[in-house]
Amino acid sequence: MLPMLEAWRSMRIRAIELGRQLVAAARQNQACQLLMSIPDVGTITATSFVTAIEDSDNFKKSRSVGAWLGLTTRRYQSGGRL
Repeated sequence: MLPMLEAWRSMRIRAIELGRQLVAAARQNQACQLLMSIPDVGTITATSFVTAIEDSDNFKKSRSVGAWLGLTTRRYQSGGRL
């Protein structure tokens, strides 16, 4: 039982350290800072969004981002126009 508890403890310590690194990286990223200024958008959400999008110039319209992430149906899907 003790080896399992030690393994759990080391994983917990590593998770805390990775969380600190994530917060530090988000504080240095201007796009993350801008997103985190929105209420209820935290470090993980901002970092995930910035990492997924990478370059905003890839999208001509902001509506295309949601479809690209799979959050909405594709534009012009099934003959309907969104």
